Amino acid sequence: IDCDHIYGAYQYDATTHWKSCSNCGDNSNIDNHTFSETNVAGNTVYTCTSCGYEKTTKNKVDGFFYADVTGGVQITAYDGTQTNLTVPSTLGGKTVVSIGDYAFVKYANKTSFTSITLPSTVTSIGKGAFNGCTALASVNIPAGVKRIEAETFLGCGQVTNITIPYGVNFIGANAFQDCGIYSIILP
Repeated sequence: IDCDHIYGAYQYDATTHWKSCSNCGDNSNIDNHTFSETNVAGNTVYTCTSCGYEKTTKNKVDGFFYADVTGGVQITAYDGTQTNLTVPSTLGGKTVVSIGDYAFVKYANKTSFTSITLPSTVTSIGKGAFNGCTALASVNIPAGVKRIEAETFLGCGQVTNITIPYGVNFIGANAFQDCGIYSIILP
């Protein structure tokens, strides 16, 4: 079929961009993004030099990604190399107040880190935060924690002892499912 192609503006997904013909749907100029990097308000913004697609890397310090929340910041992800993980009490000059939902689920070394120490500033641990961290054996839940959400430690089979601090007023469903707990201390 002969077509007098009329290609519109770039279309894109997270990895490539292209132009589509409005007459026949043919795709042209299919290519991977080529990014330039800028820093905007503490975030790294990557902009494709061809199509303008933007993606943002949230605030990151020492492998900890974090985002602003009421009262401070929340850990949203981690991609560092520690095996005995110590979460700092401040990031970017702000107090770390929570561990976000699924914060460590995508961590490439989640099956190799063995301990986590949370700062006393943390008041909540999000849903599934440590889900599948199979080598995790030692967890320090600080006294300030009020909430442990559902599936927080799901599948952390090496966790055998746990102490729930006095201030905890909510533990979500399956928070410790498939852990190896044989000793638990409740306030």
